[in-house]
Amino acid sequence: MSLGGNGGGRPLIELSGVHKHYDSGDGEITVLRDVDLEVQAGEFVSVVGPSGSGKSTLLNLITGIDRPNSGRVVVAGEAVHELNENALARWRGRNVGVIFQFFQLLPTLTILENVILPMDFCDVVPRRERRERALELLTLMDIDDQAHKLPNALSGGQQQRAAIARALANDPPLIVGDEPTGNLDTETADQVSLHLKRLVDEGKTVILVTHDQRLSQQTHRVLHLVDGELHRDRTNSRESSTRPNALSADSTSRAPQHGREPSLDEDSAVTRATVSSVVQAVWSGARS
Repeated sequence: MSLGGNGGGRPLIELSGVHKHYDSGDGEITVLRDVDLEVQAGEFVSVVGPSGSGKSTLLNLITGIDRPNSGRVVVAGEAVHELNENALARWRGRNVGVIFQFFQLLPTLTILENVILPMDFCDVVPRRERRERALELLTLMDIDDQAHKLPNALSGGQQQRAAIARALANDPPLIVGDEPTGNLDTETADQVSLHLKRLVDEGKTVILVTHDQRLSQQTHRVLHLVDGELHRDRTNSRESSTRPNALSADSTSRAPQHGREPSLDEDSAVTRATVSSVVQAVWSGARS
C-alpha cells in the first residue's frame, strides 16, 4: 500500500516496494510486505499497530540499522540501502538523531559529556563550539542545571530529555524514536511529547513508533501497520495535535508490552543489533 506525505517537493523519507523477512528454524518470517511510504520534511509522524507488526523494523530500515531484502529506502536524498557500513555510520551521524526508550546515556559520562560525544565522533561542529552547543541544547530541554551530573542522578523524564538533546547534537534533519515515552509516567511523557512537538515547529522531521495513544494524537499523521502492511494513514487536525489536554488518556498505553516486536533498545534477531552496536552504529566510524 502506498502512503504519501502532505505537501510538495521531494520527500525527506521515501520507501518504495520495501520487503523484509528473516529466516528462522521454522522457515521464513515476513516482517514488512511491499511498503511504499513518503514523509515530507517537517512532518511529525507516528507509527502504531499491534506488537510484532513490523513497526520497529520499519524504523531500523529508515535509520540504516537494517536493510530490506528488496525495495528502496531513500532518506535525506541518500539511498540508505546501498551504503556500506562505514558510509552508513557517517551518513547516520549527520542526518539522524535516535531516541531510545531506555535513554542509553553512557553512565560514566556527565549529561553534558553525553551530549558532546556525538559531536566529537562526527566532527561536524567545530571543537571550540561543542560545549556551548551542548549547553544550549540542555537549556532547550530545560535541564541545563543537570549538565554536570551523571545520568543515574536524574529522573527518567530528565534522562529522556537529555537523550533528545544528544539526538540533536549534530543538528540532523530527522529525529527517530522507538517508544520514546514508553518508560515514563503520564505527566512526564506529556512533557517529552511537547518537546518533540516543539522540534517539529522548529523544522525537524520526527517519526516515532509508539503504543501511547496520547502521543500519537499529537502527531500530524498516524500510520497504522498491521502484519507488515501499512493499512491506514490518518491525518490529525493541527488543532488537536497542539493541545495535549484535549487528548484522551489510554490507561494501557505505558503498560509493559509482552510478546511485542523488539525495539531499538533490545538485543534480538529481529533488529540484528545489540544496544551497544546500535549506539556504535549511530556514532562510530563517523570520522572515517
